Amino acid sequence: MRLISLHRCLGSLLITASAVTVPAAQPGSQARSRPAPNSAEGTQRADAESDSSQQGLIPFVVEQIRVRRNRYPGDEGKNHTMVKAPFRQVVADAGRGTVQVLCDDKPVALGTVVSAEGYILTKASELTGKIVCKLPGDKMYEARLVGTHDDTDLALLKIDAQNLVPVRWARDGSPAVGSFLATAGMAGEPLAIGVVSVGPRTIAAPSGVLGIAVGQADDGPRVDQVLEGTSAARAGLQANDIIVRINDRVVTTREALIDMVGGFRPGDRVHLKVRRGEEELDISTTLGNRMTGSRRDFQNRLGGELSERRGGFAKAIQHDTVLRPRECGGPLVDLDGRVVGVNIARAERVASYAIPTSVVLDVLDELMPETVARKDSPKPAKTEPRTGRVTAARPVR
Repeated sequence: MRLISLHRCLGSLLITASAVTVPAAQPGSQARSRPAPNSAEGTQRADAESDSSQQGLIPFVVEQIRVRRNRYPGDEGKNHTMVKAPFRQVVADAGRGTVQVLCDDKPVALGTVVSAEGYILTKASELTGKIVCKLPGDKMYEARLVGTHDDTDLALLKIDAQNLVPVRWARDGSPAVGSFLATAGMAGEPLAIGVVSVGPRTIAAPSGVLGIAVGQADDGPRVDQVLEGTSAARAGLQANDIIVRINDRVVTTREALIDMVGGFRPGDRVHLKVRRGEEELDISTTLGNRMTGSRRDFQNRLGGELSERRGGFAKAIQHDTVLRPRECGGPLVDLDGRVVGVNIARAERVASYAIPTSVVLDVLDELMPETVARKDSPKPAKTEPRTGRVTAARPVR
């Protein structure tokens, strides 16, 4: 008998979504005739047997978790090894279409294979330096940035590889609230399990923060104070520095500086031209989040590191999967193994965001070369308007 059951074991949400074999009858037990499956009596008996089977399953799972807890301390809750194991088959196909993205030899994100010809989607704001994709089997390929899509934070990469395994997209809308989801990994097991919390919606963008107190000098906005632990401090800004340019824009007043920085998002990379005494310096830094350091931010970070860019998405699904920022960019699948979205941010302690498949396919339609897009990414009937701005290939930060 195949069961998809939901239990609460040891105070944690335990999900079992697999083929579960109910133990055979004990020797000496008498077989009873079964009523027709579609009869009222048959339905009641099937329900009773299902409940009985689930009750018999709980002690077994509890005992296995107790044994494994002793063997693997800290591996608990809905991401417990025992909970994730039944989802292996669910993520098997998507796992073959998942890669790891490294920048300057450091893992920064996952990638989702969208074409057999070497096209891969990932999280754009994490890309910096030399980009390499690690495929299942540990093969490494240097990647070229094809383009980015600002309102989804997606980037399209190209590697010189053939016969990759593209993921299989879900084409019947976004998953309903309460649906179980699994994040595919490269090791044959799901990285994490979660449930849809909120359907597709716009995630507002907070303002980026540089982390300085700024005053006005005769020759431009002056850094009066550099706040500890901020992007300005990490970049090496100092008190009395004069900021004369942000990216390609000249800045002459304190108010103009504040307005320019406020127009960026957390996670955006900015390039500053700074005058320090008689010297002019070029300084680059990644803007922080205004929430960083707040009580709410502290509480959210108790569950682990959060993504630098975790807002400003035209449309995203919210789910309660616990991910690490470097596990974003990969496929999110339903219980049928179909990809319902691409994970894009770990936003809060129990909230992660994914760009839904319908939006991802629109982005692919704009970013991928036309012939490849038609062959490898056939689009469903349009149900949503296009969103976002596309940036063609640009130098990687």
